[in-house]
Amino acid sequence: MTTFVSEQANMTTTSLSLPTYVSPTRLLIRDLKLVWKLRWDLPKIILPLTPNLSGPLDELAPTWANRTELVFHTVLVVAQLGFLASIPLCLVLPLVTFLLYFVGFVVANYLICIYFNGSCQTEYMAAPKTPIPGVGKNEKWIFINGVSVGRHWLNGNLQRLADTFRREIFAVHNPTYGIIFDLIQCLIERDLSYDTCDIRQAYTFIKRELMSEKNTKVVLILHSQGGIEGGMVIDWLLADVPETKMKKLEVYTFGNAANHFNNPVRRSQDDYGAEAPDYCRTISHIEHYANEGDFVARFGVLEFAKRLCGEHESRFVGQVFQRAGTGHLLCQHYLNYMFAMKDNKVVESNPFMDSLAWVDQSNSDAKDTRRTDGAKIKDISRLWHYRNGGSPH
Repeated sequence: MTTFVSEQANMTTTSLSLPTYVSPTRLLIRDLKLVWKLRWDLPKIILPLTPNLSGPLDELAPTWANRTELVFHTVLVVAQLGFLASIPLCLVLPLVTFLLYFVGFVVANYLICIYFNGSCQTEYMAAPKTPIPGVGKNEKWIFINGVSVGRHWLNGNLQRLADTFRREIFAVHNPTYGIIFDLIQCLIERDLSYDTCDIRQAYTFIKRELMSEKNTKVVLILHSQGGIEGGMVIDWLLADVPETKMKKLEVYTFGNAANHFNNPVRRSQDDYGAEAPDYCRTISHIEHYANEGDFVARFGVLEFAKRLCGEHESRFVGQVFQRAGTGHLLCQHYLNYMFAMKDNKVVESNPFMDSLAWVDQSNSDAKDTRRTDGAKIKDISRLWHYRNGGSPH
């Protein structure tokens, strides 16, 4: 069975909610403790190494390009860990010498990563290998990638998504600077609310598509660190875009690393009448998909989608589908198991989608908890109905 966590209740009950109530320093300390607690799950990020069900599109498929990426990241991990370990020892150096060493390493790391990230291009696009005429018309599908994804893996992720849903997929590239530095950037983004260049680019791009009259639907797919960046973009959009335009937006995440995901209540029962639902949210559909053994998911969605996180309430809205498995890579460990393909077509049956939904009762006070007695994940998942060019009712 697969764990299904229903959407959080329509509002928090106290003012002690993450992340707005807690100071950035306390958030950072809390995250460092969480990283230490989950440290034994770190190796599971890349496990299992096989099978490579999507062929060369899988991040760990035995291709020269993938091997080059893995060697590159291995070298950077060793170098960056050595650099961080050396910082306390360097404090005895003269200030100028220390600054030259510190800045020199960061600049050298950045220059090395340029080759793997590609040009300064921030928007990428992939089209399905077997398009279906008319599918995706008046829709815009946008993807934001996660940690350690350079140009090569981004293009592989995009192509897999395009083939899965038979639609053009556009991406705003979240460039990599090595796994260790990427994880540090995650902490800075989600605890200090720091907006990187790609977050600002994504906001401009998504807002433009939401405001466009030709688009009736904008679908945002987020993976890993992309969940942090996408959540920050959504915070901006909620403050800046009319509600009628925000209704176009649908959000689907994989291995989400964010510590909050907002979707405020906009209308109550009084606005609709006695026969209407108790409340309505701004974004109609948000779904999160997570492997229970994925370090990043446990660091993000699986930790904060719970109503209580320590002494504080969380604000992590959206339905969560928790698969019994490990791995964090988008193609290798998520799409291959949740949207298995054969002959460039998503097959109609796989163990994840066919599994029964076991309802996590921790959010059972949610007013809109749907009944899942005997229901399979494919009966509840909205994203599943987009496979092979389909659309949900």
